[in-house]
Amino acid sequence: ETADLHLAQFDVINAVTALHRVAKSSDRGEAQRHPRLRTTLRALIDKVVSIVTDQTALIEAKEVTKTCWALSKLGMGTGPTMDALAEQIVRKAGELDGQGLSNAVWGFATARIMHGKLLTAVAAEAIRQLEDFEPQGLSNCAWAFAKLAYRETGLMDRLADEVVARADSFDPQGLANTGWAFATLALRNQKLMDAISEELLAGLSRWSTQNIGNLIWAFAKLKMVNQKVFDAVAAEVVQTVYDWNPQGLAHVMGAFAKLQDRNPQFYSAVAQDCVLKSKISRYQPQNLVNMAWSYAKLGMKTETELFKGIGESIIRQAADFNPQHCSNAAWAFATLGLADVPVLDALARQGVVIGHAFGAQDLSNVSWAFAKLLRLDSPLMA
Repeated sequence: ETADLHLAQFDVINAVTALHRVAKSSDRGEAQRHPRLRTTLRALIDKVVSIVTDQTALIEAKEVTKTCWALSKLGMGTGPTMDALAEQIVRKAGELDGQGLSNAVWGFATARIMHGKLLTAVAAEAIRQLEDFEPQGLSNCAWAFAKLAYRETGLMDRLADEVVARADSFDPQGLANTGWAFATLALRNQKLMDAISEELLAGLSRWSTQNIGNLIWAFAKLKMVNQKVFDAVAAEVVQTVYDWNPQGLAHVMGAFAKLQDRNPQFYSAVAQDCVLKSKISRYQPQNLVNMAWSYAKLGMKTETELFKGIGESIIRQAADFNPQHCSNAAWAFATLGLADVPVLDALARQGVVIGHAFGAQDLSNVSWAFAKLLRLDSPLMA
């Protein structure tokens, strides 16, 4: 409302600050839903963008990156506007501090816009300044490069060294995001993962289920085993299993299964949680299939109640399955020798509908599964 009243008088600092505050506010969604406020917000954005992308104007670099961050936070960072901002950031990269550099790449990653020149320029400048980055800036930078699948190894190696040296100053989310980033980029750094592990073991109770899940996923993705971490996480899950959501449990189970970590008490606790009050019935297809795959990978055919619930959910949700869901579910049931006819029929019906989209691995999994369960007469195999 203040911007509505004084927009015409705003200079660049006033305008960028107003936009930044709207983006940071908890009720920013209201500004986008309310017709009058939406019109004002659009006018404010137009004014800010026209100023900060004017290459003849004397604009501080930080105002450009604050604009980039705000637009992405508002979900309005798209197209030519972001390209124009990128050009300015590339030109002014040498003027930015750690926060400005991390804001820039965070903004483009959040908007899911790949801009090679910007990432290269930010990486080069960040390497020179990493010692001055705040912990959040370091983790945001790592997250952003990973989100955009941009593998700048020189930067990431130096960034890892900084995280190792200052691991105790990071919060759990920053550490989990950093581990996730290195795993996503397939960058195996033992010292980094050891430092993150030490912090997790020293204060596991401070870690949210999401952060624990992301870090355990990173270990599995990198095929790295830290038995103390896995034992501690298993014990934590057993104690707090009712606080975990389906995605978190499916992530953790998948990681334990990929690394073949054997912990019967942990697996039993997760299975009981899934069965209790039919919780498994509320799992979405991806989490449902991940859970089935994990128990099958571990060869746990004794969890009959769990697979009964999984089967009922597959029958109910099969029409929403994609090729990978179908192939992994079929593989799981066949691996455990579960010839559940209604489940296989549901998967076959969906497979016939979306068979044109099956990849080579999907076709291989499904063919093997139906053959193993002696269902060669299925329409899917025709």
